[in-house]
Amino acid sequence: MGGGYVRGEGIVVCSDQVKIQDDVNQVVIHELIHAYDECRASNLDWTNCAHHACSEIRAGHLSGDCHYKREFLRGFMKIRGHEQVTFFQHFHIAVVPDLSITG
Repeated sequence: MGGGYVRGEGIVVCSDQVKIQDDVNQVVIHELIHAYDECRASNLDWTNCAHHACSEIRAGHLSGDCHYKREFLRGFMKIRGHEQVTFFQHFHIAVVPDLSITG
């Protein structure tokens, strides 16, 4: 995980996880989408698994984080069906470690 969005505080980029500018840009774009979701959705509850998953899917799609070229560069060679696997992996990284999530 290269960073995160912290409600009320902003975006955090982990300098020990991202080594090149392109990765920093990707993390910031992804987390800005979460911040946008926070501002626009009046009923967004980050402890609700469905809400968090929806935001992760939006951020993955809109940021290009799960684009097949980016996945190929990460060493993931499957072109067909890569998006579902990528979202599943990102969802587990972003949501599962947070034990306060319900639903």
